[in-house]
Amino acid sequence: MTPGDMGCFRQGDRKAGRMPAPQGGAPEPPLRNCGAGFQPAERREDLDRIIQESEPPLQLGSCVLGKAEVAEIVQKALLFFENRRYWLRAWCIMPNHVHTVVAPLWGHTLSQIMHSWKSFTAKEINRLLGRRGVLWERESFDHLIRSVESLEHLVQYTIENPAAAGLCKRPDDWVFSSCGAGFQPAEEYAFVEPRQTPYTPMRGRGELPHLHKASGTYFVTFRLFDAVV
Repeated sequence: MTPGDMGCFRQGDRKAGRMPAPQGGAPEPPLRNCGAGFQPAERREDLDRIIQESEPPLQLGSCVLGKAEVAEIVQKALLFFENRRYWLRAWCIMPNHVHTVVAPLWGHTLSQIMHSWKSFTAKEINRLLGRRGVLWERESFDHLIRSVESLEHLVQYTIENPAAAGLCKRPDDWVFSSCGAGFQPAEEYAFVEPRQTPYTPMRGRGELPHLHKASGTYFVTFRLFDAVV
């Protein structure tokens, strides 16, 4: 996350709770809250934009996740530490990418979870296919979910993704998904409103610094390295 240029603004703008508009543009709407823990409300169109930005063209790249034996490795990895390091709400394994809705448990970060998934599956899939080298895109898309409504929308999108892409007729026909696998989320899981918890600085392995929310729930997409436009 790269901080923007703070620039200068008038005292009246500060009191109104708005940043100055770009030259020649309309002023930004007033902020509803202030402070380091501020989380703006999510709009449906914003969620759909986030989804589309993370979604690669379905037939781009090698699409090795379309092989049943490869998808099975990924699905087993997702489930291995479920209810121990994280709670899963939904997932689907597409031919060249994976969607998950996941909530890290206390003491475990999303960065650690992603590294574990990618590292283990890359080794196992390379061994199975008799190949070497990079399998996954270096970075992943992750979005902190800010409301129960957004959670429901992203879970539904994840569940319906294979059928919407024409890979099957019904969501439960796709065995490499939470719906097709008959997965039941942990009863202990409860959505935590992000405004109730502070940000914690977090640094990925050699990547840009990230911000982590303890007890947060995330929509995550990770793609094969050759499925990047």
